Amino acid sequence: MERLNGKTILVGRSQQGNVLHINIAGINKVGVINRSVPGSVSRLNPAAHSAHLSLTIDASGNIKAQNLKDSNCTYVNHLEISSKVVMPNDVVELGKDHFQVAVQDILNAAKQLVPNPRSSDPEKSKPTYNVHHLFRVWNDYKEKCKDIQIRRTKAMRYQRLPMLFSMGGGALGIALATCFGESFKEFGGGISIIGFGLAIFFWLRDPTLTFTEEKEQLDKDMERMYLCPNPDCNKMLPLKDMDFILRQYDHKCPYCKCNYVDKH
Repeated sequence: MERLNGKTILVGRSQQGNVLHINIAGINKVGVINRSVPGSVSRLNPAAHSAHLSLTIDASGNIKAQNLKDSNCTYVNHLEISSKVVMPNDVVELGKDHFQVAVQDILNAAKQLVPNPRSSDPEKSKPTYNVHHLFRVWNDYKEKCKDIQIRRTKAMRYQRLPMLFSMGGGALGIALATCFGESFKEFGGGISIIGFGLAIFFWLRDPTLTFTEEKEQLDKDMERMYLCPNPDCNKMLPLKDMDFILRQYDHKCPYCKCNYVDKH
């Protein structure tokens, strides 16, 4: 509510129709609380500084409600007032018909009339961060992913050896027995046993789980390091290279819209 400090809010019925309007002195705008009000509520005329009720907010944020015409009836929490300090959770009643409106609703509508100085120039207010280190983070991630894939491919090739030994041993045993006699058939059986032993060995040392764990840890490290450098954002960036992110999002964070630069 700080941007309303020092402001006076005028509250009354619209000059045409029966909608509740508000105005802040010095601001050429009218806010609307979209509710139909009875004729016992005085009309708002910003040019003449005329209304049913005014809310004045001092520099400390205290709110003072004041009935602006002797002919008006104004109540706060069912008690008639001419002037009273109110709180945002109080309810004001306007006119003899006791039209109710929450003080907070009036304040919310008034905020829409006052520009926020922090967002008056949104592009200028966005901070700028150097993302050169994120290029290194991405390149390191891709190199490690590539290394895991190469080692996984080699391991899968080695895992085929037991099958080759087993199948080849049986076929070789039959061929040797045919050519040189039954005694050579045991040679092929020995090769099959070697294949069986290799199968057990590779089963006990199955590298697939290791590679999966490595990749999971690598992804966790990426979630911790591939972040928007803005401490108020600090979200993980899309899993794309930084060149793509800078092009795709116009050198801005896709979340907080802070500016990115690549400085060596």
